[in-house]
Amino acid sequence: MPQLKVLYMKGNPCVKKIYAYRKATIATLPRLTYLDDRPVFKDDRRTSEAFMRGGLTAEREERKILKQEERDQAERSQAAFRQMVDQ
Repeated sequence: MPQLKVLYMKGNPCVKKIYAYRKATIATLPRLTYLDDRPVFKDDRRTSEAFMRGGLTAEREERKILKQEERDQAERSQAAFRQMVDQ
């Protein structure tokens, strides 16, 4: 189901039998944009894929990378704003 974009499995008993259901489903279905009651964000996909590659350790490392990317983006925005004010 590589083209699947929306999946609603809430309440289905098979969900309890799938280890790390949400992470596994997001990592397996690359075009999924909505799972059950929640949208699938870019960060969800990245951390889910990391989890499937290397477990909780890889997921934690990916979260650190995401946080650093957020800090870097904030710094670039602040620098651009300061430059605009200076001009």
